[in-house]
Amino acid sequence: MTPTLPSFEKLETIEPRLITKIYDKDSLLVHEFFVEKRIWTPIDSIPDLVKNAVLATEDRKFWKHWGMNPFAIPSAVIEHLRTGNKMRGASSLTQQLAKLLFLTPERSVKRKIREAMTAIRIEKTYTKEEILEFYMNEVYLAGGNYGFQSAGQFYFGKPLDSLTVPEAAVLAGMLQRPEAYRPDRYPEIALNRRNTVLYAMMDAGYISKEEYANYVKTPIRTEERSGTTVAPYYMEEIRKYLERKYGENSLYADGITVYSTIDPNAQRIVEKAALNQLVKVDRRLRLRAVYRLGLSKKI
Repeated sequence: MTPTLPSFEKLETIEPRLITKIYDKDSLLVHEFFVEKRIWTPIDSIPDLVKNAVLATEDRKFWKHWGMNPFAIPSAVIEHLRTGNKMRGASSLTQQLAKLLFLTPERSVKRKIREAMTAIRIEKTYTKEEILEFYMNEVYLAGGNYGFQSAGQFYFGKPLDSLTVPEAAVLAGMLQRPEAYRPDRYPEIALNRRNTVLYAMMDAGYISKEEYANYVKTPIRTEERSGTTVAPYYMEEIRKYLERKYGENSLYADGITVYSTIDPNAQRIVEKAALNQLVKVDRRLRLRAVYRLGLSKKI
């Protein structure tokens, strides 16, 4: 079993894929290239209310254990042997990180043991703060978003340090089933799940009963997205240039920052003028075709 565990060298060189960002002439973000949409955020820049929402639901003993709950695996194995069902979760946050980075999603006794052993090695390699930072930047939160910073901006249109407690609870609630608990697609289900997280936060002592009572009354409001790309042909030329100069891997993994000369307002004016001209040209061509068709019929 030991050879299947990641080496310490691999543990020490975890390199997540980052987003390449394109900015306009005013340094405003206009486009992104990515395989995994992730905005890496240091643990010191992640608000306590977001961390608390995660720890309340995923691992309340995170700061005390050494990588795993020693009682979780035996009880999970006993349940598996007794019922014959797939191995249940009950993984510590560090075990979840081990599965995210190195292991397959299968549920079996062997994989559960590998998960625990890898978690212990992770705890020996990194501090608790580093582990929590990795976790909160690696988890998938649907919509192509990896990590809480990207998800916060995607669903609520704001950075992590501007999220409210209920909004943080929405994101933390998505960890178990990201697609099923999407607030933009399934608001009622997401609301129920959020309230479960808020209750867990109250039970863990992160919020008071009065705060809980107020927070559960808060509706979920998500960000509306246009989905349009500014100057798509121009962005494609930038993409091809970056790929030629730095390679495909750097383009989609190294988080390159590009400051361009594009002026979105001027671009929209030019595109509108070009579209109007194309409509006029198309209309003239149609009229010519009709005129020629009329002449041919007369002849």
